[in-house]
Amino acid sequence: MKNKLTYFIVLFSLISCDKIDSFLGKDDTPENSNVVKSYYDNGKLKSYYTINELRQKHGVAKSFNQKGVLTKSFEYVNGEKVKAMTHYENGNPLLEINYKNEIKDGLLKRYYETGQVESEIEYKENFPGIGLKEYTKSGQLKTNYPNLIVKGLDRIDVNGKYIIEVYFDKNPGRGTYYLGELAEGKYLSYRLEKLERSNYRGQFILKPPPGAVIMEKLSFVGEFKTPTGNKYIVQKNFNLAIDNSY
Repeated sequence: MKNKLTYFIVLFSLISCDKIDSFLGKDDTPENSNVVKSYYDNGKLKSYYTINELRQKHGVAKSFNQKGVLTKSFEYVNGEKVKAMTHYENGNPLLEINYKNEIKDGLLKRYYETGQVESEIEYKENFPGIGLKEYTKSGQLKTNYPNLIVKGLDRIDVNGKYIIEVYFDKNPGRGTYYLGELAEGKYLSYRLEKLERSNYRGQFILKPPPGAVIMEKLSFVGEFKTPTGNKYIVQKNFNLAIDNSY
């Protein structure tokens, strides 16, 4: 009789502790499980993630709001985040980002609330690249992007300056302009030199000394922020020819 009483006391204690931990939102997953969970105060699942034998995040991780709707989801490989996705209130994907070494690297996708793809763009080491694709809600590819203009203005006889203007032919104020070449011929990088702007146009100013003859090919990059917040990247070369020898 005494042994039975002891058994029921221990069993009751274990059940009570389990309910308390769940109520407090604590992880009630056994130590030997590969799934770690957390809960809201009302007992609903808040998040979970899977782990490997080293207890590093490995596999799927998901977060939910108090209504039980999926808000965020992730993929991990041995503790390193390789993909993240945010979701609309209906559970459909909103934004999908690939990662390498915890920074954006790979395809980035945005979605309409219906689940259709809104845009796609490649990233490398946290920088966007050329080749942005944006789609209408009917699935048509958008093509109405501005052209990058690079124009030389010879003002040497007036003020000793040769000015190269860089700008988009539509909404130039939405552009950021750089001197230099895209990394791998495709991606923005920290090596690019950002140009000062005047009247929404990027300017590269040279002051050639008397007698100077300069023949050089320069590369310029335009970064256009689209109405949906994406970045349209384009590079254009310019053949610089200055003869100040006379």
